[in-house]
Amino acid sequence: EELLQYNYGTMRWHWDDEAVKAKLVTQNVATVLVDLLHSSMSESSQNTLKVAACLGTSFSPSIVALAVDEQDDVSSLGDMGSICVDELEEAGLLERESDEVLRFAHDQIQRSSLDLIPENHRISFKSKLGGILMKKIHPDRLDDHLFEVVSLRNSSIGSVPADERVSMAKMNLRAGIKAAENGSFDMAEVYFKAGRELLGDAGWKDEPDMTIQLYSEGANASFVCGDFETMGRLIDEVLAKDISIEAKFRCYDVKIHALTAASDWAPIIDIGMDVRRQLGQSVMRNKPVPLWKIMKEY
Repeated sequence: EELLQYNYGTMRWHWDDEAVKAKLVTQNVATVLVDLLHSSMSESSQNTLKVAACLGTSFSPSIVALAVDEQDDVSSLGDMGSICVDELEEAGLLERESDEVLRFAHDQIQRSSLDLIPENHRISFKSKLGGILMKKIHPDRLDDHLFEVVSLRNSSIGSVPADERVSMAKMNLRAGIKAAENGSFDMAEVYFKAGRELLGDAGWKDEPDMTIQLYSEGANASFVCGDFETMGRLIDEVLAKDISIEAKFRCYDVKIHALTAASDWAPIIDIGMDVRRQLGQSVMRNKPVPLWKIMKEY
């Protein structure tokens, strides 16, 4: 946080006494609040903090309420009852950013709230929390909380029931596309991979359109992130499938972009020729044509 800096001109350390004191006071207050959290907070308030901690440093109190008020037969969640936001705010554990957003007063409080969940149950807690929110949040509001909900549910992909795996894969595809549109291709890569894992090899037979999209968009996200090995593997798997040439177009597009970025022109021409053959179009041979014209056509 640059509270302490070394000045090479004077060859001495320099610091702002007031800034350091303020930081120490904040940390000391946070320590007191953490002790309060463990010693005198009601069970319902602690349960509220558990849910909030899984959502991040800031969160919507109405979304927390959906999970806390859920009467679900889940031992790690229990019967939490209604949230106790007023108690938590009065205690100084939470601060209000706006009517719709609360935040933890200190990152140490969030960490301690997360520690209230036994470590060996933390992954399953997050996954079940994601499942509850996915069912409880109104569809019109889900897009606003898509990343948080899907990421929580993805905490334990193996625990997703068989009858929910297709719908969960769709959610990951949706989250991946949204992340890519926002320029967060590293996040998109994670969501597309989770979607492929949820469908497995059976996806090619049972959900071919979604599987192709998860592979194709996943290949593009990997390309943008510089993960060329994964990109190549995903593209090769799609192109090796006995599917229509139209279904392969996106992978051809990504492959051409990757070759263009590497200034590897010859394979691009070969791809264009191959696509024309698969479309039943004629392919001219041994006719001298300028390279720029071939590139423009294909």
